[in-house]
Amino acid sequence: MLVTLPLLLANLFWVSVCIGILGARFPDTRDAIGTVLVAGFLLTPILWMVDRFPADTLRGFLARLNPAYHVIEVVRAPVLGRMPEQASILTVLLMIPAGWMLASWLYRRYGRFVALWV
Repeated sequence: MLVTLPLLLANLFWVSVCIGILGARFPDTRDAIGTVLVAGFLLTPILWMVDRFPADTLRGFLARLNPAYHVIEVVRAPVLGRMPEQASILTVLLMIPAGWMLASWLYRRYGRFVALWV
């Protein structure tokens, strides 16, 4: 848990930077994010366990393709007394530099306009 929580926080920080910049530019972002969160809540294995769908089925493949599944699994598995899958840890580790590159590009490109948009 002490190792996986910083992975979660590193991903949450870059997501919040991206959403903050997009939210400053487009005021309707709040409504769009609300819709995406509701859909994501139903499609991501939060209420149901992905073990119900084997990895070789279409449902199992689509569930494991969702990056939110890997973020949740990295946090949930240690709480349940299990070790997270290596694929989940690797996915979350790869999301951190990719996400921070996206966030830094957005900030460099549009950061100076945020004061005008707000």
